Amino acid sequence: LITNPGPCSDTATVAVTVMPSPQVAFTAPTVCFGTTTVFTDLSTIISSDTIVGWFWNFGDPTTTADTSNLQNPTYQYNTSGTFNVTLTCISSSGCMTVLTLPVYVNTLPVANFGSVSACMGLPVLLNDLSIPTTGVITNWVWNFGDNSPLSTQQNPSHVFPAVTTYTVTLIVTNSAGCIDTFNMPVLINANPDAAFTADTLAGCPAHCVNFLDQSTISTGSVNGWTWNFGDNSPVDNQQNPSHCYLLTGTYSVTLTVTSNNGCVNTQTMPNYITVFPNPVANFTANPFIAPFTNPTINFTDLSPGNPQVIAWQWDFGSGQYSTSQNPSNMYNGAGTYIVTLTVTDGNGCVDTAQSFVTIKEGILVPNVFTPNGDGINDEFTLPNSGMSEYHIQIFDRWGVMVFESQDSQFHWNGYANNGDGKLCTSGTYYFVLLARSSVNVYDRQGFLTLINPGK
Repeated sequence: LITNPGPCSDTATVAVTVMPSPQVAFTAPTVCFGTTTVFTDLSTIISSDTIVGWFWNFGDPTTTADTSNLQNPTYQYNTSGTFNVTLTCISSSGCMTVLTLPVYVNTLPVANFGSVSACMGLPVLLNDLSIPTTGVITNWVWNFGDNSPLSTQQNPSHVFPAVTTYTVTLIVTNSAGCIDTFNMPVLINANPDAAFTADTLAGCPAHCVNFLDQSTISTGSVNGWTWNFGDNSPVDNQQNPSHCYLLTGTYSVTLTVTSNNGCVNTQTMPNYITVFPNPVANFTANPFIAPFTNPTINFTDLSPGNPQVIAWQWDFGSGQYSTSQNPSNMYNGAGTYIVTLTVTDGNGCVDTAQSFVTIKEGILVPNVFTPNGDGINDEFTLPNSGMSEYHIQIFDRWGVMVFESQDSQFHWNGYANNGDGKLCTSGTYYFVLLARSSVNVYDRQGFLTLINPGK
């Protein structure tokens, strides 16, 4: 309608067409980081018009190359998070509609477990150290690398079959369905093989044994030893110890060895060491105190018969010895002697017993002798036990000295002038004796009778 200031006007009618705009819609599933997001266009337009252009902006702040002109593009985000994705659709009539929706990329869990090594034959406990990052860990899958069945436990225990290094794989899934994988080598160390010998397996108390470690290991080294000798003594940590058994019995010996990787092995030798009982030496003497005139003492072995004694060694304390079981010994002088008996049994075990015997000292003074040459009582002597000092004088009834000697073993044949003169006449003579031993002094005087059948 057009008018002017006057009363004139005119009218024209034109038809106008309004084209529809696209109805923009799309979907994109929530994914885990590292997974490509698939975008699906769901846009529509009414009537006969069509959508002829799509422009996607994926909202990735880490790059400017986050666009696409495809209808159904894919895109992999460089980080996890929430991204505002914009889709612009253009119709064939040039109409344009824009839609922005959030798209989610979840973080991955962090699979992890502790670094471990173990000894052959022992169970290995694998401790899960994984971090869910989103939600919680809901699933674990362990591959032990030894062709054994998989495990879905969180912290499984596993015995590996051989000494080697295994690659163990842990796959974890969090509550968002995201998965992570972690590989770690697990070293299975060799166990040592404990072994030992001893130089003497049986003996008498104190029985001292030298032990020799013969332990081996296929890889690594043995660097720790613990010995238990089985007699309640303290353990010994030397590699090759010596040990003395003090008591009779049979003893089991145990050696525990440790490798440089902490692996342990033990060997026990049951009833390995035998300590025999010692015999019990004992004896008696008859008599224990004897006169010097009869210095023979008889010894009787009283050692018990179990174990059986097979050898005797007597030391009579006087430089005299015997190997008889029940010997006699004639002593050569007065004194007190320590007698030692050493007995040996069939096992070679030895015991010793000691006792004292005494030969009494003294001087025996006879009072008659007959120097007639018949070989019986022809000389006057004073039997004694041996003196350190000795002096005897013999006088006739007139006080004339007919004999003198400083020899404790003197023999007077009845002749004057110390045996070089004439045979003295029969009669009574007087002697004066002064003698000294190591313990006593003998001051004796007395009479003796000389019987000479010829005078």
